[in-house]
Amino acid sequence: MRRNVVAVWLAVLAAGVAMAAPASAAAAAECVQELYWDALQASGALRAGTVEPAEGDPSAARLRLSSDGAGAVTFMVIDEPRVTRAVYALVGRVRTENVEGSAYLEMWSHFPGGGRYFSRTLGEDGPLADLGGTQARRRFVLPFYNKADAPPPERLTVSVVFAGPGTVYLDSVRLMQYAAGEDPLAGPRAWWSDRTGGLVGGIGGGLLGVLGGLVGVLAGLGRARRFVLATMKTVAVLGGVALAAGVAAIAAGQPYGVWYPLVLGGALAALLFAGLQRAVRARYDQVELRRIEALDAS
Repeated sequence: MRRNVVAVWLAVLAAGVAMAAPASAAAAAECVQELYWDALQASGALRAGTVEPAEGDPSAARLRLSSDGAGAVTFMVIDEPRVTRAVYALVGRVRTENVEGSAYLEMWSHFPGGGRYFSRTLGEDGPLADLGGTQARRRFVLPFYNKADAPPPERLTVSVVFAGPGTVYLDSVRLMQYAAGEDPLAGPRAWWSDRTGGLVGGIGGGLLGVLGGLVGVLAGLGRARRFVLATMKTVAVLGGVALAAGVAAIAAGQPYGVWYPLVLGGALAALLFAGLQRAVRARYDQVELRRIEALDAS
């Protein structure tokens, strides 16, 4: 019976992830180039900034760009980008620290014949929001909408324009292109709303607290051994599945309200309920030993 319950829960969670994944994939564009800072630096395409590497994972390295005052810092030049469609964008993650005034990312698209046009992150919110102040890590998009019959760009030049001192951090970025009708600013469709994410986190946290308290009381009394150990095992397995789903949500670019409750709740459930099983089992063995000694003494 217990195995059937676990299997049902695993099937439900797997089905949910499988249903959400196609929606994200359908909204995703074609990745033209993965742009890693260390590779760009080696090729000479990186013109400014400090690369902060992550050991063993080039995609996790970030670029730090600082300024002591107003001015543009051109940090990347991509010659002969592999763009073949009219709509394309530079997409990535950005974080800022103590940026005075309004700063923004700027991409110049250079075309055959000398024409050049810019895209800037000067919006009030969303992926086009400016970079002023101190901002947590978030998604940015620098899109360009070309004419359908126009030639592709021959060079992309990317800068950060500062109005005052400050620091901008960029994760590795991707050059994307989009089919007709796709919106570069839309991003992946969220698996659920922030409100639902709050409910998932609140209800899940409450259930974990209740189960933890129940397990602690029953184990302390030496009661319901099978129920307690089966519950701990089931919650640990479900926590591992939730944690894996959270990691998949991060990889799919899902918003904070989706991945955070999955990662936090899954990690707590998996680590606590799996890690305490040995101690709880030892407690039951201790209670059973005392009971046997009491019977022998009588």
